[in-house]
Amino acid sequence: MIEVIHDNERENRNIKEFSEIAVRQLNFSVDRVIISFVDTKTIGDNPRSDKRTLGSLLLLPDCYKVDIDKDIPSSVQALTICHELIHVNQNVLGRLAPVVDGWTWDGEYYATTSNYSERPWEIEARAKERDLLYSVLKEYRS
Repeated sequence: MIEVIHDNERENRNIKEFSEIAVRQLNFSVDRVIISFVDTKTIGDNPRSDKRTLGSLLLLPDCYKVDIDKDIPSSVQALTICHELIHVNQNVLGRLAPVVDGWTWDGEYYATTSNYSERPWEIEARAKERDLLYSVLKEYRS
């Protein structure tokens, strides 16, 4: 189930539908994903201090929580939702998991201090996000 927290009710419905299509296309099932649009200052830790954090994924005990920067253009928000839902899928598949002071990816440990752009799960998400976005938009608009 997808829940959206956004100031605009119409946008809530549109983002929920868009996100449900993305989850269906990624072919995973989870009980609950919350997609919340927040001020960029409240988005997770920023490992890329030279760049703006557009979104983040938090694994909570009862759900996945995706935070998206509310001030970026909607096209970038859509791409960021796709990127973060790819991370949800990586976790569901058991490939990506948070651990103390870092993550494991395919069984290999990566510290929180590891270079963001070299993290294999980020490389994979960046490689897949645009194809997912275009595929979702094609279905969404039909």
